Amino acid sequence: MLMRDMGFVNHEVGLYFESENGMDWGNPQIAWWSAREYLEEPPAPSHLKRYGRFERPQLLMKEGKPAYLFNAMQGGRYMTASGFVFRIGDKGEK
Repeated sequence: MLMRDMGFVNHEVGLYFESENGMDWGNPQIAWWSAREYLEEPPAPSHLKRYGRFERPQLLMKEGKPAYLFNAMQGGRYMTASGFVFRIGDKGEK
């Protein structure tokens, strides 16, 4: 399961959980960091309350493996909900 953290670490990171049966879940792991770890944005305008965190994760699988992570974030060029796509590679691959 992928989800935005709702208070385990902080509200800006994403979490990853595993379960064999959908009932019993392992400990959360960091799935992604806050937006500032990946891109430079100007300071948050006062009217944006969810600025700098990725939300609504969706995963694209290719050949049974995660290939891309799609998220939305407040910010970007128009300071609205902007989409971000992350390519997921093997460890050590950029």
